[in-house]
Amino acid sequence: MPSSRQRPTLDRGFAIGLGVLLLAAWLLDRVPTMPEAPPPSYGGAAELARADADGRTVRFRDFRGEPVLVVYAADWSEDSPAQLAAVRSAAPPGLRVVHVLTSTIDGYGHPATVDTARAWARRHGLAARDVIAADLTAKPLPALALFDADGTMRFEHSGLMEAATLRERLAAADIAPGGGP
Repeated sequence: MPSSRQRPTLDRGFAIGLGVLLLAAWLLDRVPTMPEAPPPSYGGAAELARADADGRTVRFRDFRGEPVLVVYAADWSEDSPAQLAAVRSAAPPGLRVVHVLTSTIDGYGHPATVDTARAWARRHGLAARDVIAADLTAKPLPALALFDADGTMRFEHSGLMEAATLRERLAAADIAPGGGP
């Protein structure tokens, strides 16, 4: 009478799959890793000239030596005033905050002008030197970007950021404010 115990067999498909998986793991272990890219910085944007709310020329390089929180906003963005309020609540004294108006009330395809920037500054009680008109009509709003004193971006965020979260992000960036308000 034949034995009821059968010898376990290895399924050929399973064995091939296991072999391919082990080979892939071995090959991936030998792939050189890419060096970490440096964080974004002002780069070529350091030379871009824009106008502030008084019509004076401003370049990003003008902010070197002090950390800067850039707030991107527009009149048509319902969340832009709320972002401004969160920034006012969260920004530590001495952190330079620059508001970049991306477009007019007409939105996409209608870049901000000196008049747009001037109206925003007046409406929100901001210094004219801290409000810049730009042609960024396709940028999602509101948005924030924090640059350190060397012009290296420390974080960027699109969409409304609550004051508490912004306060945490600024603290985590560990940037000591150096310039005026």
